[in-house]
Amino acid sequence: MQALYRDSSHVPAVYGEVRGAGHLSSIGDGGDFRAPTTAWLRFWLMGDENARGMVFGPGCAHCTDTDLWSGWDRNTLALQIPGPPV
Repeated sequence: MQALYRDSSHVPAVYGEVRGAGHLSSIGDGGDFRAPTTAWLRFWLMGDENARGMVFGPGCAHCTDTDLWSGWDRNTLALQIPGPPV
C-alpha cells in the first residue's frame, strides 16, 4: 500500500497505519480502517461536510488520533483540501 500511496501524486490520497494492526486486520468489517474509509467515500460520493472533517483540514479527526494511528499522512493534493466550514 505504501508504494501505491507514494505513486498517488496525481490524486488526493491519504495513508493511515493502525497502531499494532496485522496484515489481515481489515478483513471482515474493516476494523479500525472502516471509519476513515467510510468518511472518505461519504465526502467524495455524497458531499458530506461532516465526513470532510474526519480526513481533511488541519485538525482532522484521524490526523490527530495518535492513540489509534501509528502513521497518518496526506499527500500534497489532499493537504490542499480544506476542512469543513466552521
